[in-house]
Amino acid sequence: MRALGSLPRQLSRLGWPGALAASLAVCGAGLFLSLLQPARERLDGLGGEALARQEQLQRSDSPAEEGDTPASQLARFHQAFPALATLPEVLDRMFAVARRQGVALE
Repeated sequence: MRALGSLPRQLSRLGWPGALAASLAVCGAGLFLSLLQPARERLDGLGGEALARQEQLQRSDSPAEEGDTPASQLARFHQAFPALATLPEVLDRMFAVARRQGVALE
């Protein structure tokens, strides 16, 4: 209790630079507790979530089914692409978007 009673006297000895430093220290602690600490906790939570999703992806990556032939795997691969008849339209859109973004496709 005695230290708190002498606090104003000690601050007056430090002058305005000391009072400014003490104020900045208090504001910094408040900023840390109100903004940075919750953000750090959220970041830690997101890191755990990312790890969980990565593990889920690794579990879902299943090897090729038994009896799956290379021809059927190739057919499934080709199904992921647009149909050959729509290729000119898809390429035109892709080049238009690139042109608008200032990207030169060669």
